[in-house]
Amino acid sequence: MASGVTRRGFIGASACAGLGIAMAPRARAADGTGGGKAKVVVAHDTKALANGVPVQSVVDAMVAKVIAGVAGKSNPDEAWKAIVPGSTERVAIKWNGLFTNASTRPEVVIAVVKGLVHAGVGEDRILLFDFCRGDYKNLGWSQVPGFPKVRCLGAQEDGGFGPEVKAGAVTTRLAKLLTDSTDVLINIPRLKHHILTGCTFALKNHLGSIPKQGAKDLHGHTENIADLNALGPIKSKTRLVVADTLIGIYDKGPTYQPGFTWEASSIMGGTDPVAIDAVGVGILKKHRESLGRAYKELKPPVTYLDRAREIGLGVADLDSIEVSQV
Repeated sequence: MASGVTRRGFIGASACAGLGIAMAPRARAADGTGGGKAKVVVAHDTKALANGVPVQSVVDAMVAKVIAGVAGKSNPDEAWKAIVPGSTERVAIKWNGLFTNASTRPEVVIAVVKGLVHAGVGEDRILLFDFCRGDYKNLGWSQVPGFPKVRCLGAQEDGGFGPEVKAGAVTTRLAKLLTDSTDVLINIPRLKHHILTGCTFALKNHLGSIPKQGAKDLHGHTENIADLNALGPIKSKTRLVVADTLIGIYDKGPTYQPGFTWEASSIMGGTDPVAIDAVGVGILKKHRESLGRAYKELKPPVTYLDRAREIGLGVADLDSIEVSQV
């Protein structure tokens, strides 16, 4: 059974030592609703990694527990059905590619696909995408192992980008895969430091959903990453975030740099990407603080969470986020 905790309990002791955070029990509704709160669910397992490599069976179980916790169900299949209730709904999984050894782990992608299919979502209704097909080299495959009908696509090659859309200070074009071929959007980011934005996680993952120039512009105005996520198709279609916190990158990200990772051995999930990012930034800061003065301050500061709070995109205040360990 999951235990609810506030931010202070979550970022505070040692039950989840790999994350540098802890769980402290606090009574709350099982479905995580009410009171302007957001819920983030965390599964931590010291057996998730073997010699630095994720163990697929353990990751499968962790993702199943997280999904059940997010949906407030005891059965993972029922949880997936609550998240994707429509018998014809098309599901897009936005993973994070681009960098070798610094992308979403393939084991997490596979676990999500397995869960969807086992719950009755047809393979032909599921697609994966990031900016381009070339990114799949970082997963180690161009077809999901065991699921040949799941399409592995790239926004650039497969449909391109639609007409200009605007939210706040952002004017851009969204991947047609997202706007025209998707009813349900599942975001699978990886927790990393970023030398330009401080942190890259759920919100920043959608820089892979727009043209390169748009992504470049947002790296120069990082607060507007929140506005990107306020665009109708992203905001309205996002049903779930399954966050890869198996191996975090705590400095010199978003690329992989030997010596700047740590084994967090965890998976996070929720329906509010802002809350996911707020907790993720807290985890990143906590781990850096544990390393001493050189890493005490997260540089550069993360500006897009303040903007997310300002525009009401989601829950950015850690004291308003309750975290459940499963």
